[in-house]
Amino acid sequence: EALPPPTSMEAQYNDAGTYIIISFPQLTNRALMEATEGFLCDILFGFTGSQEYECFWMDDSHIRLSKNRISENFIQINDTLTLKPKMNLKAKCNNIDNDCSSWDSSTIIRAYVKAPHNPTIPTISISAPESLEPCSPFFLDLSATIGKVGRPWQVSEVIVTSASQST
Repeated sequence: EALPPPTSMEAQYNDAGTYIIISFPQLTNRALMEATEGFLCDILFGFTGSQEYECFWMDDSHIRLSKNRISENFIQINDTLTLKPKMNLKAKCNNIDNDCSSWDSSTIIRAYVKAPHNPTIPTISISAPESLEPCSPFFLDLSATIGKVGRPWQVSEVIVTSASQST
């Protein structure tokens, strides 16, 4: 008996914000893609910047979507991910003869990207020299900061004040 194709999906960032998990409510045929290989997300999905993301089937109902290029284009919370039509995504075949070619395929499916369940809070790490020669440049190094997920900070500001006054 033919099983219906997926008609919905969810998309949610992992807690660290480093990738998105796309979940289908049932086991799928993985759109007949090789299970062990990643693929460009724009093959299966439509969204702004899809050519900058790699997708990987984690199992028969979950895809991991990760950025594969350095750029300023990031999928935002509430952005729409769209499964393209005619992608041959079907329910996982359970027929004895393994022939499910007559089963229906999914049509266009849309999902809004959700925020992580328990987002990781960024940790600021600043290093600087203990002392400086007179008239030397002063550099603050924030490269060890974690939790910004490759995105630029929305606010990046350093205010330096002096606790003592010189005369």
